[in-house]
Amino acid sequence: MRRAACAFVFLFALASCVSARQSLPSCQPAFPYQQGWLGGDAASSAAVSASDAEAKETLWFFGDTFIGVPGATNRRGAALVNNTVARSQCDARDGWTIEYGWLERDGHPASVFAPPEREGEFYWPLASVSIGGTPYVFLSRTMLVGQGSSFAVVGTDVARVTNPGAEVSDWRIEYAGLLDNETYIPAAAAIVEGDFVYVVGFVQGRADPSTPRFVSRLPLAALEAFAGNLGERLEMWTGTDWVVGGEPAILMDDSATEMGIQRLPDGCGWMVSYLTPIQPGDAGLSENIYIRTAKSLEGPWSERRLLVKAPEMSAQAANGFIPGTVCYAAKLQPQFGTSTHLSITYVCNIWLSVADGPNVERGSDQEAAIQDAMNVYVPRALSVPLPQPANEDGLVSECPWLIE
Repeated sequence: MRRAACAFVFLFALASCVSARQSLPSCQPAFPYQQGWLGGDAASSAAVSASDAEAKETLWFFGDTFIGVPGATNRRGAALVNNTVARSQCDARDGWTIEYGWLERDGHPASVFAPPEREGEFYWPLASVSIGGTPYVFLSRTMLVGQGSSFAVVGTDVARVTNPGAEVSDWRIEYAGLLDNETYIPAAAAIVEGDFVYVVGFVQGRADPSTPRFVSRLPLAALEAFAGNLGERLEMWTGTDWVVGGEPAILMDDSATEMGIQRLPDGCGWMVSYLTPIQPGDAGLSENIYIRTAKSLEGPWSERRLLVKAPEMSAQAANGFIPGTVCYAAKLQPQFGTSTHLSITYVCNIWLSVADGPNVERGSDQEAAIQDAMNVYVPRALSVPLPQPANEDGLVSECPWLIE
């Protein structure tokens, strides 16, 4: 099992205090326990309905997931699989509905995505996009190491679901290698722009604990053909040019392995979001959901700015969360945002001590806490106002959302 409010600092030094407890719009994501689905890690998404469709249909991809009996009030005895999926719909008549899915093998719950012919490895979905209604999922190839619960990400693959409208048990899933590299992981966030899918990746294995980010891209034509090793078409932004096999330039120098990305209004550029418990420059365990913006995906990206604090980590007892709750994987969900609000999801977990680290050992006190604490290890959603600030002359900037 891996990794586990207020103040929007903005352009022109404008600070706007926003509440993370406001009422959510009717189509904001929600992840109730049902069908025996008892919580999953992270939540990347791919909107598979047309942008002008009356009902918003979205596929969701979760990491480690507990599966038990329907109606369970705790996770004791539940199975733990490495990934599951869900299909949500939202329309004016029925509001938000969601249905979860996983596979069954030998009568037991099983992951939807599994590395073909790679014994000992498993997949965590980190990012996803939809191209013409077909979902493409960027997967970290991961394996457990040593005798405990430590893990190592050893590469990146892409999965394509060719019949996403079918029952999950009938999905036709194709896999392609992306990068067989333990240092550069192109999977933190992804978005379609022009003739490419742009993928924010992270660097791991450095002497310091940070995971700085770079940007890569794949031609849509390569994804649609889905033949051979996609890494042969993967271009890295080197700081001056796009180069297949190039040394990527570091564009964001702090830490995040999972992010969200979306366009800014009026073609003003791009925004990313992230939340990581151990964040350089933050004291203790970080509760800060940060954003950065850029006019171009190649950067330069702005310095990070505080968007909102995860309320679960503030006054934990008062909020019903036990000490040791940490939150992470803050992802913008643009299909649920509006011209005035950002939609963002994230997940909380329990670290009884920092030494517990980002994943949990079977039979440990940490696992027992998670089994009983049903308010963690399930994606949470916030709707955060996107301020419309004015500059010192009282005139609205042409692109007021860009951080400078």
